[in-house]
Amino acid sequence: APARVTPNLDSELNAQRMSCMDRLFTDSYTRKQAICEYNKLFLGNFSLEGATAAREDDDMSPFDWWASYGSEMPVLHKLAVMLLSQPVT
Repeated sequence: APARVTPNLDSELNAQRMSCMDRLFTDSYTRKQAICEYNKLFLGNFSLEGATAAREDDDMSPFDWWASYGSEMPVLHKLAVMLLSQPVT
């Protein structure tokens, strides 16, 4: 089996993520903001105390995390809440 690498070092995953960003955010300013917010999310650089620890907490749902800490990333917050609010069919 091939060795796994972190998502930021996986060129195929990076290409797919950027393609997704292009489709979701057609406005170049918003796309750049979303990319910066993604990097902040991936690196765990939050100013809100407890956000990084809560992200790794198995007891906190993704929806609850975004509701509690997503204000630092308004573009991704809006997308995450929209996706996480969809009913499962």
